[in-house]
Amino acid sequence: MADCSAASSSSSTETFLCGENGCMEEFASVGEHEVHYEEVHRHHCSRCGQRFSSNHRLEIHLEENHDPFFQSLSKTNPMFRCYSNDCESKFMTSNERNDHSVDSHGLLDRFDLDKRKRPTKMQPVSTSSSSTAANRLPTNRKSKGNVPRSVCFGGGTEKSFDIAALRKPWHQRQRPAASENALKPIECADLAAALKSDLNQANSIK
Repeated sequence: MADCSAASSSSSTETFLCGENGCMEEFASVGEHEVHYEEVHRHHCSRCGQRFSSNHRLEIHLEENHDPFFQSLSKTNPMFRCYSNDCESKFMTSNERNDHSVDSHGLLDRFDLDKRKRPTKMQPVSTSSSSTAANRLPTNRKSKGNVPRSVCFGGGTEKSFDIAALRKPWHQRQRPAASENALKPIECADLAAALKSDLNQANSIK
């Protein structure tokens, strides 16, 4: 039942006020208010709040905007229904349907009543907390990852790479000290003597 209350104006003529969702429109008779209620407030979408002049238009709106299968089916099939209740024509695009509804039935596609939405309140956005948090952030701060100074491999002798040293230019890096296992240069004379000794030893065995 429509929410309708009688109100008296300064000229002592009784008017009827629509109290549906804060509408507050005035009408000279109950009949005018009932027509207004049927066209504006009865058929509305519970998903997005849009209001429609008939249940037929509400069904079309639900199909085209809130049906997950409509978009895929409309690519290959005529799915856009005419806005007239008595017409069963369907079209491939909404533009074709709109032109048909206007030219053949004199109906507007989505103007006036189809674009009325339920009034909503905008929530104020507070910027004080975000701005305060942003002011607390350090400006000149370099982020350093958890990078170790050196990396070791193996379980016996320690073999490591000094990461800090690798970051230096090549001409500033220290040359590694010689170890006991480093290769030593071999003289040709020593090599010849060793080969001769091995050859004599092999001949004596024969």
